[in-house]
Parts: sequence; structure tokens; C-alpha cells
Amino acid sequence: MKILAFDTSTAACIAALDNDGEVQIRRSVGPREDRLDLPERIDRMMRDAGLGFADLDAVAYGRGPGAFIGVRIAVALAQAVACALSRDRMLVAVSSLAAVAQTAFEQCDAARVLSLLDAGRGECYYGCYERGEEDTATLQGEEGVAALERIPGICDFEGAYRGFGFKDRLDKLASQPPKPDDLDDQTLPSGEAMLALARREIKLGNWVAPSEATPVYLRDEIV
Repeated sequence: MKILAFDTSTAACIAALDNDGEVQIRRSVGPREDRLDLPERIDRMMRDAGLGFADLDAVAYGRGPGAFIGVRIAVALAQAVACALSRDRMLVAVSSLAAVAQTAFEQCDAARVLSLLDAGRGECYYGCYERGEEDTATLQGEEGVAALERIPGICDFEGAYRGFGFKDRLDKLASQPPKPDDLDDQTLPSGEAMLALARREIKLGNWVAPSEATPVYLRDEIV
């Protein structure tokens, strides 16, 4: 199967290609301007693989939550590819929080992960994930956005904390800070995680029509 996956909802700009088991990944962590280079990265990767968009079986895009512009870039690009090829069964959506958890599962032996991403306004996007079928991140409950101290179970979570930019606030909040192995606030989605979650969504038949490919912000208003 030929799968293209990309995500620009966090500080990591990711493009990943699975060409029948041959995987290419272009990933960088840096300025927001990197996100604007996503189409060029994808074009180079596709050319290196000798593929055109019409050869793809699926396109997985990062649907958020995350940075407003970054989420919009990924969703718009996914819609453009599917619409240009006039294919309704081509897109699958991947949560940025799930991708953080999946990245953590690939790096440690934790059974549960609380994904946390800075949402501005002193808040975090959050989601609790467990290892599911084929070791893929499976959401428990719902994703949300809240001040760190208002996240359900934040102080007594039994599992690993993973995400970006929350450690100092969590250390101040918790009466007994998590063990170092259970906390890493420098975890951003990987290309491998995006592809793993894409394969799971394809297997489950969770296709998204181009007209239904929308960003997930988790807030009623965007700032």
C-alpha cells in the first residue's frame, strides 16, 4: 500500500511516505515558516520514490488540535489532493495528540500516555491514550482543552506524560512530581507515528470525504 502522511499542527513539520514498505520521512522542528515548505518536501519525496499522487492509496493528514495556521495548511493540502483526483475514499484524519502518544509508545514501554500540547492562554490540549490493537494509540474518553490544573486526573495519572512545553507547570502543580522516565515535554509527533495511525484508520475503514475534512481546534473561538 502507498500512503502519504503529513502534519504541521505542532512545532514538527512532517512528511512521510510508505511506498509498499519502503518508508521515507522528512521531519524538522523549527520556525513556523517550515510549514510553508511542506508541498515542496512532499514533491521531492514523491519524485524520489518515482510516484505521482494518482499512485497513492491513501493520504493521512494531521487534523489537529494545534497551531491554527498549521492545522489549516495540512487540511487544505489534503483536500486539494483528493479533490484534484476526484476520489472520496482517499483521506484519513490523524489527531496530533494521538500522534504524540503513538510516538511515546514507540519510544518507551508505557501502557498509558497523557498527551499534552501547549494551547496558549495558559491552557493545554490533552488526551489520554492506551496501547490498543497492534500497539496503536487508542483514545480513552475525549480530547479537550483546559488549564493544566483543570485537566481530569492530571495530578495522579498512572502512566507517562508526553507532549511539548508543560514540564515546569506540571512540576509546580503536582504534590509529588512524576518520575523522570514518566515525563518528557519534548515529545512531538514522528513520521513513523503518523504512518502507524494512518494504517490503523485505513484498516478500520475510517475514510474522510474531502468535503468533511475539517480542522479540529477544540475551542469554540479561534484566536
